[in-house]
Amino acid sequence: FRQLISEIIQEKEFDCIFLDGTLPSGAHMIKQMREMGIKTPIIGSDNFDSVTLIEIAGNAAEKVITYSTFNPSLPETPTLNFVKAFKEKYGVMPDTDAAQAYDAVRVLATSIRKSGTAVPLSIASTMRLLKNRKGVTGTYSFEKTGSISDKALFFKIVKGGKFEFFKPESTQKINIFN
Repeated sequence: FRQLISEIIQEKEFDCIFLDGTLPSGAHMIKQMREMGIKTPIIGSDNFDSVTLIEIAGNAAEKVITYSTFNPSLPETPTLNFVKAFKEKYGVMPDTDAAQAYDAVRVLATSIRKSGTAVPLSIASTMRLLKNRKGVTGTYSFEKTGSISDKALFFKIVKGGKFEFFKPESTQKINIFN
C-alpha cells in the first residue's frame, strides 16, 4: 500500500482518515501508514471490529476507532444472560460475530415459529413484520425491504492493545490527536 499512501500524503492535508477496508489487508495498511509517518486519527468501519486488527497492526492500531453492533457490557437481560452463558461454555468473552450469529439464529427461529412454516417466502414476510425485537446486540426492527432499522452502534477505540468502548454519553471527549 506504500504507493497509495505516498499519493495520499502528497495530495492534501487531512484531519483524519476513514478506512473502510477489510482484515487482514486493512490492518497491514494501517501499519504501513503509521510507518510512513501518518499520525492523524484513523476511523475504520465495523470490519475492523476484531482482535485481528491489533494482532496484525500491533502498536500502529493504537487510537484506531471502529464501531460495533455489540457491547457485552449492555445492562439488558438478554445481553447479560448471553455473555454469562457464552463465558461459562467457551471460557472467553463473546465477540460481535458470536453475538450477531446468536441473534440471527433467534430471529430466524422466531420467524419460523410465527409463520408456522419453513417456506422461505413466508419466513421472510414474517421477519419483515418484527418490530422492537430484543436481542443480545440490542433492540432492532425490520423494514419492509428487509433492512434492519433502529440498531444501536457502539464506538470503540484501541487503547493499550485492547478495544475500549466509548462511554454512552455523547459528550465524552477523547484526545485522539496525541
